[in-house]
Amino acid sequence: MISSLLLSCLLAASAPLLVSTEGLQGLVNMCIVDGRNSADFAAGHIPGAVHLDADTLSEIRDGIHGLLKPLDQLHQIVGDAGINPEKHVVIYSDMADPEKRVKATRVFWVLQYMGFTRLSLLDGGIGKWKAEGRALDAGTVQAPKAVLSGLVPRTELLADREEVKTMLR
Repeated sequence: MISSLLLSCLLAASAPLLVSTEGLQGLVNMCIVDGRNSADFAAGHIPGAVHLDADTLSEIRDGIHGLLKPLDQLHQIVGDAGINPEKHVVIYSDMADPEKRVKATRVFWVLQYMGFTRLSLLDGGIGKWKAEGRALDAGTVQAPKAVLSGLVPRTELLADREEVKTMLR
């Protein structure tokens, strides 16, 4: 059974959910986002990718891990990373590692919640990219900051405690 949250994410997308490694090279006006940690990014990333560690989008409050940071902080973090909502944003991480796989989907969901409308995931992530022998860049990247204006948060993508309880029944 598809959850209503997942269904709303899929129906709201104005870009394909998945982009192949071949298809990535044909996109124009795009921003590639690496959601892995800083060390993995510096060791090798897709050329032109900007870095946004998925963990920077969450915080610990009242002893609870993984809570979404306030919207103004998200705007600052995403803008500083150079992620422009006017571009088609393609996100990837390491899909072979279950603990790292969630990084790309977390970035995808947070950007969608913030109001980004053209979002995709790179099918196969960095592992497929490497397996195909495609070029990698190493080191850090200082992307120009992006101005995040005109975004309308999609609060319907958030579930409160009562909604979760209802889904679990």
